[in-house]
Amino acid sequence: MSVHSLVYPLTTEEELFLKHETMRDFFIQELKALRESVSSVQKAAQDDLKAFTEVTEVNFMEELQCREDTQTAPDAGGNSKTALQKVEVPVKAMEESVVNRMVTLEGKLEAALPRLTAMEADVCSSPLLSSGPVQEADTFVHIQHPSSQSSIKPTQGATFTLTRRGRTASIPVQPSASSPLLSSVPLQEVESSDELEFPTLTQSVSSGYQQQVTWTKCKLVESLIDLTADLATSLKPHMSEKISRQEKLSRLQVAYFHHQLERLKVNNTKGLYEKTNFIKEAGERDGLWSPGWSPCGSKDMQQYLAEKIKTTLKKMRRSEMVVEEEKLALKQKLQF
Repeated sequence: MSVHSLVYPLTTEEELFLKHETMRDFFIQELKALRESVSSVQKAAQDDLKAFTEVTEVNFMEELQCREDTQTAPDAGGNSKTALQKVEVPVKAMEESVVNRMVTLEGKLEAALPRLTAMEADVCSSPLLSSGPVQEADTFVHIQHPSSQSSIKPTQGATFTLTRRGRTASIPVQPSASSPLLSSVPLQEVESSDELEFPTLTQSVSSGYQQQVTWTKCKLVESLIDLTADLATSLKPHMSEKISRQEKLSRLQVAYFHHQLERLKVNNTKGLYEKTNFIKEAGERDGLWSPGWSPCGSKDMQQYLAEKIKTTLKKMRRSEMVVEEEKLALKQKLQF
C-alpha cells in the first residue's frame, strides 16, 4: 500500500515557537563561545605561570651553585657573576611576559563579565526555559494516510506521528469528514505541561475507537546554569579539561563523568558494572542524558561508560609515569 505525506503550513503559534527556539539557540551558542574563550585565556595564563615557576626554580639553583663556586674559588668570581647575569636576563623577560599576560587576562575578564551576565540573564528569562532545557530535536508533525485508491476500513485510518525531543509516538486515527486531522493538538498545551497527553484527533466512527498516549517529558541540561548550585560548583573545575575530537559526549557530560569518577574514587576496574550503573542512573536523574540514550556507535550507555572508564584509567597511569620521569630527570639535572 502506497503512503502519501501531507505537509501543513505553520500556524502563528508554531512560527512564534520556531523564532523563540532560534533566538534561544543563538544565545546559548554565544554563551558557550564566550565561556570557551575565557577558559582558553585562563589556561594560557596558567601555562605561563607554570613556566615562570619552573624557570625561577632553575634560576635559584643556578644562583646557589654560582655562590658556592664563588666561595670555593675566589679567583673565578668574575666568571660566576657573568653566568649569574646570563641567567637573570631570561628570567626577567619571562617575568615581564607573565605579568603582561595576567594584566591582559584581567582586562579581558573585566570586559567579558558584563556581556556574560547580560547573556545569562537573557537566556534565563526566555519563556522557553520554563519547560526545561532540551538537548534533542524540536517538534515535528508528520501525517501518513492510505492511498486514495484503497478502501478505508473501520480499523484502518491515518497515522499521526509526533516526534518531540527525540521521542516518537504514533497514534492511529479514524477518518472523519466533519473534522480536520490537526484540530485538537494546540502547541501551547504541549509546552506548558510536564505530562503530555494527546486526545483523540478526530471524531470516532461508529465501529472505530479512541486512543490516547501519555508520557513524561525528559528535561535535559545544557550548561552549568541549568544545574543545582552544588553540582555546578563540583563540575566547574572539569569544564576546562581538554576533549579529544573522537569524544562522543558533550563537554558538560564529560565534566559530569569525571566528577562521578572522583566522587566514587575510581582507580581500578574492580566493581566496574556497579560503578557504570551508578553513573548512568545518576546522569539520568540529574538530566545529563535521557533514559535509554547512548552515544552513537555504542550498544548502550553502560557499555560506553565502562570503556570510557578503562580508557581514562590508562591515561591516568601514563600521566603518572610521565610525571615520575620528569621528577627523576629534574633530580638528575640538579645533581650535576
